[in-house]
Amino acid sequence: MAGGFVLLGLKLMKIKKSSTVKAEVLHLQARLSKARMALKGKIKKKSNVFRAFVKVAITEGDAIDTSLKQLAENNFETSQDFQNYFDVSRKIVGLIHVDKNGKPDSNIVVNIENDFMCSDFKTEMDIMRIIKEMSDLSIKINVRIEACNQNNPHAPIEKVDSLVFSSLADVDRVFKGHTDTAELDESEKKVS
Repeated sequence: MAGGFVLLGLKLMKIKKSSTVKAEVLHLQARLSKARMALKGKIKKKSNVFRAFVKVAITEGDAIDTSLKQLAENNFETSQDFQNYFDVSRKIVGLIHVDKNGKPDSNIVVNIENDFMCSDFKTEMDIMRIIKEMSDLSIKINVRIEACNQNNPHAPIEKVDSLVFSSLADVDRVFKGHTDTAELDESEKKVS
């Protein structure tokens, strides 16, 4: 009888630990979803900044109009979506800096390192912070899920996309160049 109580106690502890991990995963996924919504808002703002920066009129169906729509309609759910964001941003910056003859505008110097950024530095830094936070959150979620799946192999939880893409190096580079950590922490709290 005592052995039965011990087994019951161990089973209850395992269930409680599993439910705690699941609740933590759900909380982290909610934070990831909230960051995704904030990112979409910032991207729409960036799209408007690009539209305002263009010196020529944008007509429906132009290459730049199509690219701006692609930028604003990105779902930011997979690593490929994030890579597409950087690729489309680079394409837009390239299109903006082309003169009427289709040649690069010689009056504008483009910073090769930050060839995906718009002229609104604050918006760009907010976007970089949100992307960094989303990447970090996805890693935390997958670590928690892996721990939960090891403890409960009969009821595994599906992992989220780890949000690792080639332009993540650009995000990391932006943060390595940024020395004001207090400003970074304050901005991360706003996103969270």
